[in-house]
Amino acid sequence: MQSQLSAQPLAEFIRREIEAKGPVTVEQFMAWALYHPEHGYYMTGPNIGPRGDFTTSPEASPAFGKLLTRHVADVDALLEYPPAFDIVECGPGRGTLAAHLLEELEAKQPSLYRRSRYWLVEISPSLTQAQKELLVPKYGDRCRWAADLEAIPHAIEGALIANEFIDAFPVHVIENRDGVLMEQYVGNGEEAGFRIYLDKPSDPALIDFLMGYEIDLQPGEQVEVNLAMQQWLHSLGRKLERGVAAIFDYGDTAPGRYSEARRQGTLLGYFGGSVTSDITAHPGKQDLTALVDFTALKDAAEAAGLTQVCLTRQAHFLLGLGLGEPSATEAEIGRTPDINAILEYRRGMQALVSMEGLGRFHVSLLSKGIDPERARANLSGLRYSSL
Repeated sequence: MQSQLSAQPLAEFIRREIEAKGPVTVEQFMAWALYHPEHGYYMTGPNIGPRGDFTTSPEASPAFGKLLTRHVADVDALLEYPPAFDIVECGPGRGTLAAHLLEELEAKQPSLYRRSRYWLVEISPSLTQAQKELLVPKYGDRCRWAADLEAIPHAIEGALIANEFIDAFPVHVIENRDGVLMEQYVGNGEEAGFRIYLDKPSDPALIDFLMGYEIDLQPGEQVEVNLAMQQWLHSLGRKLERGVAAIFDYGDTAPGRYSEARRQGTLLGYFGGSVTSDITAHPGKQDLTALVDFTALKDAAEAAGLTQVCLTRQAHFLLGLGLGEPSATEAEIGRTPDINAILEYRRGMQALVSMEGLGRFHVSLLSKGIDPERARANLSGLRYSSL
C-alpha cells in the first residue's frame, strides 16, 4: 500500500522518524496520526457533524444526552444518592453531550444536579477549548477537565460515559503471510508516501491474543488487536470505586468480530465524509478507526475487577430510557411552532435507533461496587435489552 502525500508537517515528521529508526507498527503510526501533540487528527480538532468526517449520536440528536440523564439518575439511585456524584465522559467531542445532559439534569433532577461533578476526560487542546467555550459560561466549575482517568484526583463514584471512544484507540494489525503470523509496519515509500511492510510481531501479547480467542488466520487474512483498550480498562478498574460505565461503540462480539468476511481487516480512514482503506493517506487529516471487539472488552474488564452488567444495542437501550415516548417527545417539539424544526428533531431521534446505523451500536454496561443483578433490574435502559 502506498500513499502520495503533498508536503504535510505530520507526514514529514513521520518520514524523518522512520528514516532515523526504521519502519514503525501500524499502532505507532495511528498514535502519531491521531494524537501527535501538534498535528494529530484529534489534537487539532476533528471535523464532527453531518457535513464532517463522521457524525456521533450527540450530534445527531439532543435526545441522546437528554435520555442519558435518566440513566445517570438510575445509577445515582443504585448508589443510594451519594453526597458527591461523578459524571465522567471520556472522549467528549465538542461538549455537545455534556451540554444536553446537564441541561436536562438541571431541569429534571435538581438534587442530583447540585451533587454532581461533570468530568470531561480530554487530551485535545482544541476540543478542550471548544468544550469550555460551550459549557463554562452556563455551568462554571461544575465542569472539570482531566487528560486521562488517572488525572482525576479522587476515586470515581458515579456514572461514566464513553461514546465512540474505544474505536479511536490505535491498533496493531496481524497478518498471515504464507503460513507465518506477521505484524504490519509502516515504512517510507516513494514520492513522500508510505508503504506497509511485514515483520515479526512487536509484542508477544499479540500472538497470545489470537491463540486465546482461537483466531485461525488463513494466508492473506489479517485482524486488528487493540491492546490499548485493555490498558484503558485496567485504568478504569483502578479509578472506579462504585458506579456504572456505559460504553457505546460500533463493533461485534466473537466469533462474528473475526468472521471470514472481516479477515481483510476493518481498519479504515474517514476523510471528508468518505471512507478510504488507505490508512497512511492524509496523516493528521483523517480519522482512523477499527471495529471494537466486545468479547475482548468484557474479558479485559473482568480482569480489571469490573463486571459486565449487560451488552445490548443502542436502539434497545435508548428505547428503554424512553426515546419516542409521547411525553418526552412532546416536551421537546412542543417548544417550537416551526414545522422544519419538528421534522428535524424527529429525524434525529430516528437516526439514534436506526438499525442501519447508530442504533446497531453496542452498549456495554460495566459496574463495580454494585450488585450486578440489582443493576440489571433497576437500569431503565435495560428494559428491552437484547442482542
